[in-house]
Amino acid sequence: NLYVKSVQTALKLQTNRNTFLPGDTVEISAIVYDQAGDVMTKMINVEMTAPNGDIAPLESIGSGQKISFKILQFATPGTWKVGAKTENLDSVQEIEINEVKSIDVSLDNQTVVIWNNGNVEYNDPVVINLNNGEYKITKKAVIKPDEKILIDLTKEAPTGQYDIAITGAAIATPKKFQDVIIVGKKMKSA
Repeated sequence: NLYVKSVQTALKLQTNRNTFLPGDTVEISAIVYDQAGDVMTKMINVEMTAPNGDIAPLESIGSGQKISFKILQFATPGTWKVGAKTENLDSVQEIEINEVKSIDVSLDNQTVVIWNNGNVEYNDPVVINLNNGEYKITKKAVIKPDEKILIDLTKEAPTGQYDIAITGAAIATPKKFQDVIIVGKKMKSA
């Protein structure tokens, strides 16, 4: 009998798709082959590299196994690299994480809270419309991912009861609040 020692010759890396959004699940599989094309039982280290070069080790898996992980809500958009390594081989596959421009608007007493729940900077005006245009407040909002700005309505509108509609580039439908009482600023008399 002739025995030929198996030698690692190929490392195949695969993801479930190439384009993802924050919150999506990435599935990664990796297989090591020997010179005869047979699957080898080897451990493979898997890692992700962000567009800025930061490396996040995921875990080690056996040849032929899969791992999955969820893309974080505020993951940097752009080209990420999925890497797989054994002691002799490495393989890299690129995936894209798309931009999500999104804000969440809420009302906390008399303060409008605008939270950037997307993964890119929000840099657009937010319009607060009181009583169908009776008062209109436009604020230029520059908000980094996972940051908030507060707009104190008591400093922006006179005392009164208002129906409020808030619009902005990342607000699909106007956010509405009814019968909001504002104890606000005094209006100058003519």
